[in-house]
Amino acid sequence: MGLKTIRVAMPRQDPCIAALKRRKYSRRRLLKSGAVGGVGLAGMALVGCGDDDDDDDDEPSAPSGEATSAAPSGDATSDEGGNGELTTWHDLSAASGPSVSGSAVWVARDAGFLEQEGLEVELDFPGSTPRTMQLLVAGQAQSAQPDPGTIINAGSQGFEVQALWTTGAGSFFGFSVLPDSPITEWTTEQIAGTNVGISEFAGGEMPITRGALARLGLVEGEDIEFIPIGSGGAETAEAIESGRVDVFAGSYPDFTSLQARGVDLRIITPADIEAFPRNCLTVLSEDMEDPEFRENVVKYCRALSKAVVFYHHNPRAASYIGAQNAPEQIEGLTLDEVVGVFDGLLGRAASIYFDDPESPAYRRIGYKFIEDWDDYQTFLIEGAVVDEEGIRLEEPVDLEAIVNNDLIDEINDFDFDEVVQFAEAYEYPDEL
Repeated sequence: MGLKTIRVAMPRQDPCIAALKRRKYSRRRLLKSGAVGGVGLAGMALVGCGDDDDDDDDEPSAPSGEATSAAPSGDATSDEGGNGELTTWHDLSAASGPSVSGSAVWVARDAGFLEQEGLEVELDFPGSTPRTMQLLVAGQAQSAQPDPGTIINAGSQGFEVQALWTTGAGSFFGFSVLPDSPITEWTTEQIAGTNVGISEFAGGEMPITRGALARLGLVEGEDIEFIPIGSGGAETAEAIESGRVDVFAGSYPDFTSLQARGVDLRIITPADIEAFPRNCLTVLSEDMEDPEFRENVVKYCRALSKAVVFYHHNPRAASYIGAQNAPEQIEGLTLDEVVGVFDGLLGRAASIYFDDPESPAYRRIGYKFIEDWDDYQTFLIEGAVVDEEGIRLEEPVDLEAIVNNDLIDEINDFDFDEVVQFAEAYEYPDEL
């Protein structure tokens, strides 16, 4: 089976403007997007951007690696027109660039699951989770993968969005310190007076970090200082090991990447925060009224679900695929070390779909526990969390209208055992 590449658009200019140049949208969408800035999703200025031609020559393709296995046949093998052409699905990642955290997409492509569903994917990286939502509500993509706080805040501003699918349970973000740090837990006494390292002020960890500090009664700029130190690379390692920061607030992929590079860390994330939900594939409710859109988003999520089954049963092969698509993130690491990063990122979260046959999430990849969302919403309100766009959630939103599990059974309508067998037999090089 020939594999189609994801066109990974690495921005050479402001990513919002770059995306606007690539997209044409309806008058209805234009009217909606013109309201974005006025309701708090700031920075989404719809301006004249030159011609509307798609210039794909400027967009480097993600590498496909050298794995040779062919995907299982499955049930959904034909495209809409039956002529072998693939439908392009445009998705937005909250990551700053190609990352192992996007391995569900990479595996879905390189293992052939996307083509099996008649799809190829254009995956863009706007640079932050709020920007993914800004572009989504402006009609510049079909789906986005923002964090739960951004999704809830969009709902609070009157945007009708639906969180359809996720890679698993458990917060994507938390707090860590060096093993010999005097800080042993996240308490007012121990965190007051510290320098807290963050990836950046627009980082996805900021809502949880600000909420956790507010719960301790600590004020940014008075009781603690935020210091941007990147997302798990050399700069991050230096800042932590030199003592320039006392605590690192980041993502679990950041933690595992640092540990793979020899920076030992001790996690001090409170248990209730660890249970918060993670980023979700999100769409506009109005788009779900279109039968063709609905059919294609189900296909996209089905391909991603097959990828989750694949990496649960062959994490080493999935790690190889992820490494081939995020070479800068794993530079200098062995395949064994990448497997450790991968397991800390995706294996822990996805276990809810495989461990407990009595769970409503068992073999229902993408299922979301709404009670976890309710806990997170309460956390945002009680902590008076203000995100980087200046948005504060003051009243609860109707989570039943946002957290959508209605498509989960249809998404998972494929032969699990066949995908497991395919994953276990998948051929890949032993080293990177």
